[in-house]
Amino acid sequence: MLRTPILVHGPEICRQRHIGQHDLPSSMKGQMACNNYRVIVTEIYSHDLSDKSWSFSISIASLLYSQDHLVDSMQKSRPREVRGEVPVCTWIHVPANNVSLYPTFVLPYISYEASQRQLKRAEYIQAAHEEKGLTGRLFAEMSRTIKLTAQVKLQKPIPLSARPLSACDDSGSIISNDNITFGDSNDIDNDEKALVASYLNDNAALHIRHTLDQYYYYMLECTTDRDADQVVSRRWLKRHPGARYNILMVDQLWLWTTHPRPTGHNTISSNVIGEQQSSADTGVTSGPQSNQSQRYVISSSPPRMGASHRMMRSEDDLQWLVLDRKDRKRYPIQGPEDLVARILETCCNIFDRLQDNVMLRFLQMFEKTIGSIDDNESRLFRTFQQESARLLEVNIANKYYQKRKSKLLKRMLDIREEIKLLVEVKDVRDEITIILTVLETQYTLIEQMSRKDRNCHALLDKPAVQGIVNSNIIDFEKMKLQAGTVQDKLNTLMDLKQKAANAWEAREARETAVAASKQGNTVLVFTIVTIIFLPLSFMLAFFTINISVFPKDQKNGETNWPLGKVTGRLFGVSLSVSVPLILLALNMEACSGAYNELRHDHIPRMCIWILLRWPRFDASTS
Repeated sequence: MLRTPILVHGPEICRQRHIGQHDLPSSMKGQMACNNYRVIVTEIYSHDLSDKSWSFSISIASLLYSQDHLVDSMQKSRPREVRGEVPVCTWIHVPANNVSLYPTFVLPYISYEASQRQLKRAEYIQAAHEEKGLTGRLFAEMSRTIKLTAQVKLQKPIPLSARPLSACDDSGSIISNDNITFGDSNDIDNDEKALVASYLNDNAALHIRHTLDQYYYYMLECTTDRDADQVVSRRWLKRHPGARYNILMVDQLWLWTTHPRPTGHNTISSNVIGEQQSSADTGVTSGPQSNQSQRYVISSSPPRMGASHRMMRSEDDLQWLVLDRKDRKRYPIQGPEDLVARILETCCNIFDRLQDNVMLRFLQMFEKTIGSIDDNESRLFRTFQQESARLLEVNIANKYYQKRKSKLLKRMLDIREEIKLLVEVKDVRDEITIILTVLETQYTLIEQMSRKDRNCHALLDKPAVQGIVNSNIIDFEKMKLQAGTVQDKLNTLMDLKQKAANAWEAREARETAVAASKQGNTVLVFTIVTIIFLPLSFMLAFFTINISVFPKDQKNGETNWPLGKVTGRLFGVSLSVSVPLILLALNMEACSGAYNELRHDHIPRMCIWILLRWPRFDASTS
């Protein structure tokens, strides 16, 4: 048997897979995620010089596990006004990413999320990891034994007539946001919790959202402190203390297209609608083959919810932004390439300078933060200059000289504010580096999408997307250069303060030396006085002693010196002792040098000379 050759089949290029191959997840949370997460399907039609579209939603469970085709569901829900028309393209959007998918195009892009929601999401993901580690074996055994016998019925698609995606054109009035509902803005909803719990640790793992630091510092186990201290959050909280704020995220856009290849090629990039696996499960969808009249664009990206007021959260919806009829700057959608360009423009245009929502003006937040740090550095430099001038103006003769000098030095050499600004500008440069990494990746991918060759069409034929990304790169490169200049200024200011501290330390040493010299002179004066009065005191005490040889008073027998005699002897002896000692004190250094020279030079020579001339005694004569 081992000698028999075995024919091994490799993967098929265009293998078709159909709905109903797999069962619903066995867990209740998995079923909840599949039933509640909905795929948005939008058909776009050409309308004079504009475009119009209609949309409906269908659950993941109905799309993946039903026997009916997606085209049949679309046919039942299609409005009467467009039933006789041919759509220029059909857009299918999946609200989550799954690593089991193999998209044609993956684009990282900068997005945002309310800080509290992201914190709750991170906590729930961590809890899901821990729960999987503790109960993974039990869940594995249960999943082997539990099987669903009932087949899932196709749910009726829900037309999004109240959504801005529904049959919208430039002249219509169907767009309305009144029926858009929002959950708790400070916590993730139950559907997302069910999705994370079911598919985070599944074989077809869910691709979760990442903050800036989670995207760049993927090797770190925890980035909670970094995530809570972003540039945009600091800027917003500085102006609005205690308010809700957004943080920057790095999401991924996964994209598929089914437009045909050039003449001579019978295959297309994805010949089955829904051929790739769904982002909520390892199941697959199917549909009719793509042709000239059925061109599909399939996208997958996670939803977002910012910290803005509920009436302004329509900007959180990427689909609404893509098909926004109020944006007159955009060209109408005439084909899949135009839709792809619209989607990419929406994802890459997070740093729009014309943003109406103040909470989403992220580019201005970076610029104002750098400008604020630069202004504070200039203020600190002027303060340093003024304090230096005041310090030099302090009169040394003033009795409060030391107190005022110490106070001015303490304020002038304090670098706590500079260190705070230096930490902030380093954080700004770090986040700009992360954003530039994402933007450069976008530029490279979009440049590759715009290339044409003999084998296939370019996925992107509009230069607007590349212009947006290039403009963002230029803006952030300028800000990075400006932040580096501000950092150099802060380092220069700290170096100047260090040099000023060294200069004042040298001045303090010189002043201390002068003070020590003055103290030495004072000690010398007291030494001379002591030398003068010590012999006088001694001689005076000596002459008062009752000694028999001293002159006596004949009446009382006490010692009685004549004034002239005692004065001459008292001052004579005192001066003969004091004068040499005073000369020695005034010339202490010279006397010390002479003593050392005598001790180390002359005395040894004298001893050697004496020893050389000492008479030699003969032992016999002795």
